Amino acid sequence: MIERGGAALGRAFLVLVCVALLTVCASAQSPAPAGTPLIRADVPRISLVTFGPGPQIWARFGHNAIRVTWPEDSLYGDSDRLYNFGYFDFDEPGFYWNYATGNMQYYAVAENPARAFVYYRGLGRSIREQALAVNPEQAVTIAAELERLIQPGQRRYPYDYFFNNCSTRVRDVLNDALGGRLYQQYQPLPAAHTLRWEALRMVQDDLLLYLGLHIGLGRTADQPINQWQAGFLPGILADQINTANQTPNGNELARTDQLIADGRATAMSFQPRYLSMGLLGLLTVLIILLPAAGGLAGSQARRRWWSLSGLRAWLILSGLAGLLLLFLWLLSEHQAAWRNANLLLLLPTNLLLLRLRDSGLERLAAWLIPTALLGALLLKLFPGAQFNTDLWLWLAPAQLSVFYCWRRYRRIE
Repeated sequence: MIERGGAALGRAFLVLVCVALLTVCASAQSPAPAGTPLIRADVPRISLVTFGPGPQIWARFGHNAIRVTWPEDSLYGDSDRLYNFGYFDFDEPGFYWNYATGNMQYYAVAENPARAFVYYRGLGRSIREQALAVNPEQAVTIAAELERLIQPGQRRYPYDYFFNNCSTRVRDVLNDALGGRLYQQYQPLPAAHTLRWEALRMVQDDLLLYLGLHIGLGRTADQPINQWQAGFLPGILADQINTANQTPNGNELARTDQLIADGRATAMSFQPRYLSMGLLGLLTVLIILLPAAGGLAGSQARRRWWSLSGLRAWLILSGLAGLLLLFLWLLSEHQAAWRNANLLLLLPTNLLLLRLRDSGLERLAAWLIPTALLGALLLKLFPGAQFNTDLWLWLAPAQLSVFYCWRRYRRIE
């Protein structure tokens, strides 16, 4: 959900794991002027605006904002504003390190809705506007809070892909003005799916992005969530607004629901990529084993080196991926990447096997491969186990091929 060229948490995984690894709701632009706090006696119209997903990596998850429209006869200018919580600044000191460690600071701005709509239409993104049936006091409260949140001392907030993003900020502003009605209604209800399921649903047609996000997400993303937490996705929050009650008496919160512009369809269900992972596993095994089968018995050192190039390439790729997963777990604030069982399938210790010698350290690293696979399998027996079954079809055969090659090479050497 990165808006206007930003980079997402999922994209972070894509790049750093060497499979071109995604954040939600970002707009990478220079800071916009915060404006002057609005103090008005008239009552504004409040609506939720949801922008659908686009084909670009940064647009996969959609985006949303709150629109505040004051009466045309208002004595004040700038009467139509779109409050957007998805901006960050590339020029911020330490930006890339904060990005890697999960300490990103996002900020809110007020935009002109007409210009924003033209921009999203140009990208082929859908635009959905829901006018909210809030009373005058609630409408003024929402407008005042949004103005407060774009002021220089208030506009920044610590971003988290699942737990504190553009959509959750919009949700919280509306919930507070409604006296907690959204939380009361949706927090007790279990969500149909996990955070991982919802995130992978949005990227399942892009193999590299799917791999990066799937590998990078840890066990946290597989824990049961409620419908309140599921509102981290703008599309889900928009659907919740349509079924939400503004009062305990059952008055509907959404007065109207208008599709201003059509756009890219969103997949309604997630289908794990078992076939793709199985084929990728077969391809990886062939890259590792076929050259080795033709050259392990050779007498020339150069021939033996090239015959093991596929194996060494996998050792480097998987070892670096494992180091990244370890970094994200132990040294970053990316909560969704903590406790990642994929570490048992992408061992950082694979890098110790690059020399392919029969040293004590290499023997330990080699035997760690089947041990880790067994441990990962046993973890599946416990409640709340991480979903990575489709990844097993790729990574387990690849790792077993490494173990086989190392043992055979050790005997010949």
